[in-house]
Amino acid sequence: MGIKVSKNILRWLRWNLLLWKRFLKKPSFFLVLLMIPVVALILRIQTNENSGALHIGLVQTNKNDEFSTNVMNHLTKQDSIIEFSVFENEEDADWQMNYGKLDAAWIFSANCDQLMDVYTKEYSTEEPLVTIKEREESVFLQLSREKLYGAMYPYYSYSFYKHFVESYIEDEIDCQEDILRQYYNVMNEEEGIVEFAYNDDTLMEEDSSSQSYLTTPIRGMLTLMVLVCGFAATLYYLQDKKRNLFRILSKQSGIMYYYAYQWNGMLIAAIIVTISIYVSGIHQGMAREIVTMLCYIFSSTALCGFMGVLCDRVERLSSIVPFFMLLSVLFSPIYFTIRKNNWISYAFPTYYYLNAQHSMEFLKRMMIYGIVLYALTGVLFYYRKKTDMDE
Repeated sequence: MGIKVSKNILRWLRWNLLLWKRFLKKPSFFLVLLMIPVVALILRIQTNENSGALHIGLVQTNKNDEFSTNVMNHLTKQDSIIEFSVFENEEDADWQMNYGKLDAAWIFSANCDQLMDVYTKEYSTEEPLVTIKEREESVFLQLSREKLYGAMYPYYSYSFYKHFVESYIEDEIDCQEDILRQYYNVMNEEEGIVEFAYNDDTLMEEDSSSQSYLTTPIRGMLTLMVLVCGFAATLYYLQDKKRNLFRILSKQSGIMYYYAYQWNGMLIAAIIVTISIYVSGIHQGMAREIVTMLCYIFSSTALCGFMGVLCDRVERLSSIVPFFMLLSVLFSPIYFTIRKNNWISYAFPTYYYLNAQHSMEFLKRMMIYGIVLYALTGVLFYYRKKTDMDE
């Protein structure tokens, strides 16, 4: 009995090794593997260059205006997903916007200092401090205005504070500028009043906000490549089945050898993806990366196996895969999260994997997802096998 088990294990290991050799000899499969580090490298290089989600022009009408100078310096020196450029005049910014090189232009008035002073005293001004011109209305441009408000707020806050002191408690303290600043800056600016954390209570890194927005989808895009390799391996299996290569083998242990295709195909890709994630600097620690990736392979193998048995033909599966991958991009939190009809996301293992980076609950859900699909695949597999034997 023990000798038989040992032979079966050796046969299983030999079969997996042969699959590795076979996959790596496939030009299409090797090309997909080659694309993984290339995509990661390109995106990583782009993060060190000007690659903002928006390009906004800043125009200072009066170079001697202290308020506009401070706000523009704050915007241009701060790391952001928005790329800011300074223009000499409004006409140059309009020209760039007309030719699609700028998404918007923020024009600062010539007398912002006086206007801010009037606004904090009377709560209204006849002339705006900043005029915003936009090429079109979009969600990103609406959110970008919050960046402007945030840059303006410290100066508005100090001006309001200064006028309050001068109006109500001037007799009690000396209202010299340096004294006012001293009282205003009592709070230690190095200690933030807001703390950012993930839902597993781990704190975000202090410099995470300075990372380019392009680093955000790297993980999602790379893990989709693992799923692509899983579907490719399933197509290879269906081709081999069509050639009757498993007529003898399937009688012994059909479904195990069937899953070996998906598992090995994705394991090769997963090794390269994990290394690429680590090199890209977006890893959560190698131990956690390995655990979540193994769970992802577990669930993705179940999905690819289920789709392969369900379609049972190369033509059917190959026609469904592009549509399925498109839906995976849309309903997985790679670039954005869709709130409406969120239940559709439950059909994609990438959705669970990306959310599981900071949530053990999603790791459990990913495992349950895989177990359910393994059960369904087992029923369908042996039904197809029985039907083929009857024929």
